[in-house]
Amino acid sequence: MPKKLLFAIPSNTAGGAERVMSQLANYAASHGVETIWFNYDRDSSFYPLDTNIRVIKADIQFRRQEKLYKKLMSPVLEMRRYMYVRRLLKREKPDAVVAFLKTAEIIFGINAIHQHIPFITSIRNDFSTYGFATRNFRKRYYHVVKLVVCQTEAVARDLEKHIPCRHIVLPNPVDPAAVAGENSIGKPREDRIIAVGRLSAQKNFSMLIRAMDKVYKRAPELSRFTVDIYGVGPLKEQLQGEIDGLGLQDRIRLRGLVQNALAVNQKAALYVMPSNYEGFPNTLVEAMSNGIPSITTDFPSGAGRSLAGGSGERGWLVEVGNQDQLEQAVIDALTRPAEADSRATAALEYVQQFQYENVCRRWMEAIFDQGTPEERNA
Repeated sequence: MPKKLLFAIPSNTAGGAERVMSQLANYAASHGVETIWFNYDRDSSFYPLDTNIRVIKADIQFRRQEKLYKKLMSPVLEMRRYMYVRRLLKREKPDAVVAFLKTAEIIFGINAIHQHIPFITSIRNDFSTYGFATRNFRKRYYHVVKLVVCQTEAVARDLEKHIPCRHIVLPNPVDPAAVAGENSIGKPREDRIIAVGRLSAQKNFSMLIRAMDKVYKRAPELSRFTVDIYGVGPLKEQLQGEIDGLGLQDRIRLRGLVQNALAVNQKAALYVMPSNYEGFPNTLVEAMSNGIPSITTDFPSGAGRSLAGGSGERGWLVEVGNQDQLEQAVIDALTRPAEADSRATAALEYVQQFQYENVCRRWMEAIFDQGTPEERNA
């Protein structure tokens, strides 16, 4: 097993990629690997890290947020980051580098490859969802990286169509802290619907807001159910405006960031993921792990369909962007509590395969080349 492993991601904020990387880093550190955690920023620390992990904060970030400033300064910033990473890898000489998300993947990837350091990355959504810079890097360098980890078979097939490279399919691990001690299956639930994610166009919370407006009108008896959306992001003001415009400010609330939101809300009646696209959605798996009945869109990576079941036997599956289907699924889930519990039970059993210890072990075996590809995919 390598003696030193470096994990690189732009920041330690409340995202799915950040959660997964923190889990992998913690697992490596707890198993005797010298572990380095790298961020470009200075202060972010949303996910807790093992005390044995050495944290490096480069503090190379935009000092202002105006669009023109960021556009003008971006080339300078990226060059500073590139040179910093180049010196860092020469100094630390890690046995392998694992990098997630665009700016970390590209800058660490190029430097690691040029310095002959094994490089591992993860493609977390359909190839077509990424911008030009990321696609160009992958076309030029993926054939020489040590390993590309895909989160679903559908993403792996999509990658194969674009780039021949060494890849493997591995899911995300479920953080034990994200699962409550007991669930509410078969017990009274709170009259609340929850959704969790970055307030961005990808998550399509606008559709959920509009759908709930119609649900309240179609089924007035469901007006007692409130909606709590957990997350932060650039569309906060727009979403609040939509909520206010429909007069739903007493029923739909933007709750901001909450650590382990699914465990905290495990008594909720329903979890809804209305996303336009996802890789392997941590929050959906966490909802299912907490026994919360779930609705998800059938986004292109195939993870929603895999988790909910092709016939919705483990949850409700709706087409991406189909508000009418989402409305009906919410009504069905809330008016058929016995069926909701049955699907939640099946989902809870299904997601046991994503337990932290099992999945992290498989990731480490893949990174360190232990076991055959068939064994790592088992």
